[in-house]
Amino acid sequence: MDLIFSGALSAGRRVRRDTMLGRHPGSVASAAVELASRYWGNLGGREVLVLGAGEAAEGVLRSLHEQGAGAIVLLSRHPERARALATAWGAQAGRLDELSDRLTSADLLLVATASARPVVSTAQLNWAMELRSSRELVIVDLAVPRNVEPESREIRNLQLFDLDDLQKLSCPAAGEALAKLEEAERVIEDELVRLGLTLRGRVAAPRLAELHRLGVELAEQESALALAQLEPLSESQRDVVRQMADRLVRRVLYPVSRNLREQA
Repeated sequence: MDLIFSGALSAGRRVRRDTMLGRHPGSVASAAVELASRYWGNLGGREVLVLGAGEAAEGVLRSLHEQGAGAIVLLSRHPERARALATAWGAQAGRLDELSDRLTSADLLLVATASARPVVSTAQLNWAMELRSSRELVIVDLAVPRNVEPESREIRNLQLFDLDDLQKLSCPAAGEALAKLEEAERVIEDELVRLGLTLRGRVAAPRLAELHRLGVELAEQESALALAQLEPLSESQRDVVRQMADRLVRRVLYPVSRNLREQA
């Protein structure tokens, strides 16, 4: 089992290191923030809204903090949880019903809610964009299912990205998934072959060790028998006889040893 788990870890490392599948952002949240940062150049002077107060929202806040985002407001239906999370990451907390008003001034909206239905409507965004004097608004919807109505894409000066867009724009493997998967599968097949050889070698090892032990015993017995029948010899001459017996036994047992390895 140790060999199997070690092989799995080795395969994972090779896929991440050697294939395009490993070249993607560390998380959806960091990919979303990186995309927004590329769009604006930087987030230092931008007003950012984050919707949600769960694990995804925390990931977004962490990534915003790492990117040096300035004014961040966290809006949620759960004000106590939002306050605790906002305090931890230097953001301001607010209620979800403040969204419409805050949309009139925000530069970026990151939606990390977990609603079964959209929480940001096309009508709501239309109303906000009419009051923005042609200022652009970027929205990244991280929710599944989508929590921003897709029809909002048609609104002028509004850029809406969802998870599909995020994959295409932030993951080099996207768009060529089949080829990249085949590349990864070749790495896995290679590691499986290596693991199989190692496991089969482990199976044969005890039998090979026993064969080697018997060979040593045979060489010692035959050399002792031969030396007992010879005239007194010097120690160096006796060593020559022992070495000859050892070589003969090894040569006889070599085909048997090779056959065991091939069977394994």
